[in-house]
Amino acid sequence: MGVNSAMVQEEKSVNITYETLFELLRLEKTKEDLQRLDATFYQDAITYLKDKYDILKEVKSSGEMFSEADKDSTEKQIINIRRLLRDLYDRREKKIINMAINKTRANANIADMQHMLPEEKKFFESLVSMLEKYRKDILYKILELKLPSADTFTVIEEVKQKSDFVSAGDFKAKDKTMVRFIHSVPRFVGPELEEYGPFESEDIALLPTEVANVLVFKRRAEIIDEK
Repeated sequence: MGVNSAMVQEEKSVNITYETLFELLRLEKTKEDLQRLDATFYQDAITYLKDKYDILKEVKSSGEMFSEADKDSTEKQIINIRRLLRDLYDRREKKIINMAINKTRANANIADMQHMLPEEKKFFESLVSMLEKYRKDILYKILELKLPSADTFTVIEEVKQKSDFVSAGDFKAKDKTMVRFIHSVPRFVGPELEEYGPFESEDIALLPTEVANVLVFKRRAEIIDEK
């Protein structure tokens, strides 16, 4: 099967295109509420990306039948698709975290979960459970003139040892890297127009790997081995 026929097969087998992914991300960026995704979104995204990898594999194994430009074009498509999927996840993750915080603080069932995928609902519910536990173990006890429980102190100490600049939830973030700044860095804008900094020498932060790699390349920071 040639590359062109593979591309035709791709269009028939998936419900996602680069254009639809771009539009989903645009809506997620511009709308305050969580946007609706098809129930099969994850499977469709996997199928779409896998087909792109299959096309790349076929191009590479075809010898001189296809030009270097074909290979470069497919590789760029894969990079862009992965970036769109990662950015879409990050946007939805942030909204779900904020929804969990708001629900915990209001102590009421005010969260609209209708546009959450099943996996996102589990994520949301686990966040709410954790936030409620520590709000009860820390804030409510202090208001009752009681010290937080010992297990709460243990968690706080573990977080503090990691970094005073990063929240506990961020340690589980995907595609992020912990760095220590070896020079001061003023506030700067990342690839998605998100602001970072400013940072001083010896500051520690958990940043998107793409941003961290640039800082390391420019010798402004060094990667911290978390093992």
